[in-house]
Amino acid sequence: MNEQPSGTSVPSIPLSPRSAHPDDWTVPGAIGAAIFIFGGAQLLGLLLLQGYVAWAEGLGRATDLGAPGSLPHFTRQSLVVVIQLVVTGLQLVAVWWLAGRNGRDRSAALQLRWVPLGIGGWIAAIGLVLGVKILATMATAGLGNVANPREEMAPFIELARDNWLWLGFIVAAIMAALIEELIFRGILSRALEGTRLGFWGGAGLTSAAFALLHIQYGPAGQFVVFALGMAFSWLRARYQSVWPGVVTHAVNNAIALVALKAIAAQ
Repeated sequence: MNEQPSGTSVPSIPLSPRSAHPDDWTVPGAIGAAIFIFGGAQLLGLLLLQGYVAWAEGLGRATDLGAPGSLPHFTRQSLVVVIQLVVTGLQLVAVWWLAGRNGRDRSAALQLRWVPLGIGGWIAAIGLVLGVKILATMATAGLGNVANPREEMAPFIELARDNWLWLGFIVAAIMAALIEELIFRGILSRALEGTRLGFWGGAGLTSAAFALLHIQYGPAGQFVVFALGMAFSWLRARYQSVWPGVVTHAVNNAIALVALKAIAAQ
């Protein structure tokens, strides 16, 4: 599909199952890719963390999952940021490799076509995402037994207290936005919407999985993540490109990090 010039109309969202395309992912292939990327990242992160412990404190500590807690605070926090950067970078390499398998065109398989929305279009897209986040947050405000957001975000607030760690975490968050949009919207959502589920069913299941990935949050936080996932899915389907979701996801992360920095300074 050719790029649409700024200001022109874009395809409507395909609510019913769409026709198959040679560069599409199969549902088993998409699910397998997601498990491989995120499961492999968890395993690699753990191995790197325990490997550092073994190097710093001896091989006898390598199998002690509680050993990282004994590391000096700054060392532990720095290690988390560095490992996240390394692992996310390798995730991007893995996605690129998987997308090119079986003769697929990587750009088409991941919907990497750039959409020139123009200033007004980008403002509208960012406004949509932030508006959905505000509404979802308001909807959960009256729920009982909701965890204290400050308690949920305590590890991130600690990272924000140090300028170097904060800057490293910004980079990691932007990279996380890219990998999450590629996997959840560029691969999973597209594969599922090609089935009888259609757009809303595929987007709903994908957004639920996206929320579960953020298990560090309580029910209220996960509901907000689910709502954001639906907004990112809508943007991807509306423009047939992952970039509106990537950019708005990164902006959302950046705003959250600035807020964390402000909280950490108190």
